[in-house]
Amino acid sequence: MTHLQFYVAEILTYYIHVLITSTVFCVFGWLLDFKMWSKGIITFDFFILTTNGLLLGLLALCITAAVSERGLGMSLLYGFLLYSVVVQWLFSGGLLFNMLYFTNASTGIKALRYFFNSYPSFHFSKIFSDISRKADSHIDTFENRFVEGT
Repeated sequence: MTHLQFYVAEILTYYIHVLITSTVFCVFGWLLDFKMWSKGIITFDFFILTTNGLLLGLLALCITAAVSERGLGMSLLYGFLLYSVVVQWLFSGGLLFNMLYFTNASTGIKALRYFFNSYPSFHFSKIFSDISRKADSHIDTFENRFVEGT
């Protein structure tokens, strides 16, 4: 098998995996009546989940293709996974988003926003937070209470 055949097979297999995972998330979210899926636009949610999965998969593929040593490549991928989990946790409440997008933000905050904009999970977290805050009950960090979504 040539390198091209290997990478095409790997990308197609990963794409099918992402499609199946995104479909399962959307269908079961709709069946179990999670407001994000039952009151949202399910095709948009599917598109966002699929796009985020493909971008992260391509990032991982590029890292493993660029790093020739398996241990170092796996360490880098675990680092990205840990970073993604931490970023998702930080952004799930929405308070950090508000701080990053203040109009009078300091230079350090603007640099942090620029850094986060280069990572696909940041955009996924932003979209997920915006949709869930609109569609479902969520904690309003400024008022310190639950607010019912529309």
